[in-house]
Amino acid sequence: MKTTALSIFALLASAGTAMAQTNGDIIFTDTVNGPSGTSSNFVKWWQTGGGGVNTIFTYANSQDPLQFNRPTTRLSDLTFGPNGSVFVGNGPSQVGNGTTNTVGNIFRIDNPFSGAATSSTLVTGGDVQNPIGLWYDTAKQRLVYTNNPTEGPLAGQNKGVYAMDNGGATTRLFAEPPIAAGLPRPANNAFVVPSPQGNGDYYVVSTNGGKFLVPQGSLPANRNFSSQVYRFGFGANPAPDSGTYSLTVDFADIGPTLASGNLPAPLDAFTNPFGDGTLPQVLTDVRGITTGPSGNLFVTDQLTGGIYEITLNGVGGYGSIRTVTTGLSSPEAIAYDPYSNTLVFAEHTGPSGPRIARINLDGSGLSTVVADVWVRGIRIVPTPGAAALIGLGGLVALRRRRA
Repeated sequence: MKTTALSIFALLASAGTAMAQTNGDIIFTDTVNGPSGTSSNFVKWWQTGGGGVNTIFTYANSQDPLQFNRPTTRLSDLTFGPNGSVFVGNGPSQVGNGTTNTVGNIFRIDNPFSGAATSSTLVTGGDVQNPIGLWYDTAKQRLVYTNNPTEGPLAGQNKGVYAMDNGGATTRLFAEPPIAAGLPRPANNAFVVPSPQGNGDYYVVSTNGGKFLVPQGSLPANRNFSSQVYRFGFGANPAPDSGTYSLTVDFADIGPTLASGNLPAPLDAFTNPFGDGTLPQVLTDVRGITTGPSGNLFVTDQLTGGIYEITLNGVGGYGSIRTVTTGLSSPEAIAYDPYSNTLVFAEHTGPSGPRIARINLDGSGLSTVVADVWVRGIRIVPTPGAAALIGLGGLVALRRRRA
């Protein structure tokens, strides 16, 4: 398997860091499975303009003999932190072994572009059993991350959204409700992105837990629930469980607006719960999320192999949905590149995958950026959220100079 990485914003870097990156560069994580449960994990940097791919940091092969020799390192998302650092999540595929809490971690890479990057472990276990989505909140000086343990004895424990301060202390901001709470409910949180409205809130993907629930049948595991997007907020000095969570869209409620006709296979296998002979339009495996140029959101859905655009209304609620493309092979992490006005995303399988690919906002121009990489986190240099710090006019000027 391979994992993803992210990009950095030059203006956030420390003065002592060698800054050779260019607007539109990509940083990502890459994980390669080896024999006997070993894995090689890398944080890499793709340079625009023909600079190629460079390795920022390599995490050593390791395996857990108590977990069927599964690898103890499987990098997930990443995000830029203070002083030009990069936070990286580690969520092994088997979480917990009955004798230890977990083998999950959050790492910090310092001086990532210097050619002499160093990595330290900020948190191990406890509240980081399987961190998936990460984003650093520069205003609140907190790393926001989702924790989603799904295997082993700790499956279902400590699920939710967390914040970590710069010293590595974690606070649970929102706990995933039990299934007994009824549907819809947040379940299996994935990626997270700041609100494009600039109000300090976030949008979080909940891969499962929606109100559309049908018999498992021949569907892959956990894909008989509709996915959701929630709006999430928290204060500058958050107390435990003080985060706010509100439903933006349940992808069982999108109606026939995605496409005409039948759903892409294998959603045709769904049993229509209403018994009227129609196939409802629904998405059940949404993973990645990013903000677009017009204050909208883009999400990936692995089961349909699709990328979809969500338009928000004036108060940040759901407005409409549009299909960008379908037929991809397990797309997951996604980021908007303002310098090429394209979507950059990870594709895990298929005839062209695994890879990082690029596509125009209208669904045209699909192309490979980096081949043979298994990615779960992507950031653009500089990140669109950080670029907002220099103002829209400054970003437009940068884009004009690159034209």
